[in-house]
Amino acid sequence: MKKIDFPLWSDTIFFFACSFLVSLCILRYYDLSMWLAALLSAALAFASAVLVFGLGYLWRRKKFLLNRDLEEKEKLMLHLALSSPQANAQLILPVFEKDCTDKKTNVDPDSNADAADTQHFRFLFTMQPLSADAVAEAIRDCPSGKTLHIVCNALTGEAARLCERFDISVTDGNNAYALLKEKNLLPEKYICGEKKKRGVRERIRFGLRKKNSRSFFFSGAALLVLSLFSFFPLYYIIGGCTLVFASVLVRIFGYA
Repeated sequence: MKKIDFPLWSDTIFFFACSFLVSLCILRYYDLSMWLAALLSAALAFASAVLVFGLGYLWRRKKFLLNRDLEEKEKLMLHLALSSPQANAQLILPVFEKDCTDKKTNVDPDSNADAADTQHFRFLFTMQPLSADAVAEAIRDCPSGKTLHIVCNALTGEAARLCERFDISVTDGNNAYALLKEKNLLPEKYICGEKKKRGVRERIRFGLRKKNSRSFFFSGAALLVLSLFSFFPLYYIIGGCTLVFASVLVRIFGYA
């Protein structure tokens, strides 16, 4: 079941009510009849609300995609940190296949893949940013005549300066994720990648956070304002008062 974006809808209703009231007051100021002014105000408010809803939906969708990419990148980094160097080489080396003459068939886990004539790849994914000591060890293990290429999640400042000093090519976690996604080589299943589902109690706790009181209030206020112009105001008044009262309770007793 698709989740309803209550903040977006409440913002839209609130903007509709504000636009309607402003338009109605201006049109009535110019001596338009109540019915005509209300009709034109509703049309203008509806058009404005649709525009706000569309822009808000696009902005939230873009934000959702960015957050989803960040979440997937974090899962990939954890997956690579918990995988063996040989498994990481078999996963990532296809990204660099244009620079490789050997097709990564027999990867030596000790050397982390000598897959190119001129490059020596080291896959050093760790839970913390790669230290300068790890980079120094990789430099010592690099065969003579090879150019060292380190693929890791991130580098400490000292490690980054050491790589610059020895002219070492580095592919960090952001670039590794982007390259794997572009080549459609992301793992189908991540190690520890399944998100724990929230129980009913956790969902209720999430919905009753104090910052959600604003959504309750705006939704209730919008319904109360609309009750002034509705043919059946009782339903709007009941719904609006319930939401406003709920916003007060959530604000006082809600979770942080």
